[in-house]
Amino acid sequence: MRKILLISSFCALAFGATAQFTPNRLAVYRVGDGTTITNNRTSAVFIDEYLTSSTAQVSPSYTIAVASASSGPNLRLTSIMRSSASAFQLEGISSLSADGQHLAIIGYDQAIGGTVDNTTIKVVGLINAQGEINTSTSLTGNSPARATIAINGGNSTYSSLLGAGIRYSAIGSTVSTQVNSTVSNARSFTIFNNRLYCANNSNLVPFFNGLPSSTGTSTAGNINLSGISNVNQIALFDADGDGTADILYAANDGASLADAGLHKYILEGGDWIARGFIKIAGITDGLKSVVGKATGSDIELYVTTWGNLASTPKVPSQLLKIIDLSAGASIMNNTDNAPTVLATATDNTIFRSVTFSPGTTPQTTLPVKLISFNGTKKQNGINLRWTTASEVSNSHFEVLRATNGNDFAKIGEVKGNGNSTSNQSYSFLDQRPQNGVNYYQLKQVDLNGDSEKFKIIAIDFNLQQNQLKVWQLDSQTLKLSFTASHNGNAEITVADINGKKLYRGKSAIAGGINNISLPLQVSNGLYLININTGKEIFNSKFLR
Repeated sequence: MRKILLISSFCALAFGATAQFTPNRLAVYRVGDGTTITNNRTSAVFIDEYLTSSTAQVSPSYTIAVASASSGPNLRLTSIMRSSASAFQLEGISSLSADGQHLAIIGYDQAIGGTVDNTTIKVVGLINAQGEINTSTSLTGNSPARATIAINGGNSTYSSLLGAGIRYSAIGSTVSTQVNSTVSNARSFTIFNNRLYCANNSNLVPFFNGLPSSTGTSTAGNINLSGISNVNQIALFDADGDGTADILYAANDGASLADAGLHKYILEGGDWIARGFIKIAGITDGLKSVVGKATGSDIELYVTTWGNLASTPKVPSQLLKIIDLSAGASIMNNTDNAPTVLATATDNTIFRSVTFSPGTTPQTTLPVKLISFNGTKKQNGINLRWTTASEVSNSHFEVLRATNGNDFAKIGEVKGNGNSTSNQSYSFLDQRPQNGVNYYQLKQVDLNGDSEKFKIIAIDFNLQQNQLKVWQLDSQTLKLSFTASHNGNAEITVADINGKKLYRGKSAIAGGINNISLPLQVSNGLYLININTGKEIFNSKFLR
């Protein structure tokens, strides 16, 4: 009965919830309040909210303090920042549930400034979008407390303790189930498409097909990441919309500084292939935490570094942003993907890990994967064709055109297929292309209004090859033939060699080839014919 009451009374058991998180921002698990830190002593912990776009933020937009004192069934939750004068304690990576509703952290039921040993009670904290905190779930086992993550709905969690395997707990429970003992050192958890992934402080990332809840559940396999030593957390993305992760970013501690930083991998033929690496210079512990979101064909990544404890030079903990443009095809490097600093931790504090703020809808699938886009010149215009391999919430495509490659304007719209995992083909006929080179670009718009633009193609609609042809049909009639790009009216002028206009009139024309019979009685000589369609001008000479 106690567990049921705790689950149904989340709000009543919360500590000091007077505000709430804002979706689509960042939630940083911070340890320390700025007071002097003692080795192997517990510190206060906080959740700080930061903006995703503003650099060098001096302070968070919202902060909540996690309980440092017990209250009813809710326990204290504190954490150890450093284990020695030169090393941080390797523990406490936070995670956001796959549905984006619950942020989970792990720490100790210990007063601030206290010590921790294997008998100290470990505490799971669950924070929702309203800023309400539930710390009623406890674990026993060896210290340190490594990581935790909530399952959708916020009723249960997975946690890891040193050498204790993976533990499954119902919220409010004092007992847990060891679902697996072989994954003994998980530094963080990720749930993607109903699979549980465990960054295990090596180049291997074990995973489960499904979400285990019973003792003795075996892993389904390992993601093998080359050129990397100590994976601390991963971020997964689905580029083709088939539900399987095929882009991976790994925050790597680095057994040595040689491979410490952010690594990227692409799934090809069943193997994860390295696609670049960003070295974060000057950070002795490399990267500890990574989270990201898909924005069209790009991926925005947010990472935390722990810095170092050396006095010369002392490097503070930081929150960084990294953008991977055209993520499905790019290779990451420090030049093209240079990090920007969003925030820097103050003295005697550390940014332990980062997630999106609770209440954020996850964006892990690249919305539309375009596999082809081309155009063909026709007599009645330019026919554009494109094909997508997958679509997520695709409302429509806007067809954009420019004559200079820069100043694009919308000329049409084609309805999308919403959600699709199979190839979808589209076409659009531009019935009024400009004479010369026409540049086209597709703008894909999601159901929620988000959009992205795809590559630009160029089609030459050069009408010079369709010159104005003039010949005498009979003694009183000239025949004119030319190709127009549009429907409308053309102004026709005939003048003699001295410029005297002998004929001036208008004729209806259609996009494509036009044949016009012109009544004209003239004496022998050289004549000039001019046709102006409003978009093209044709000139020719005629000798009678």
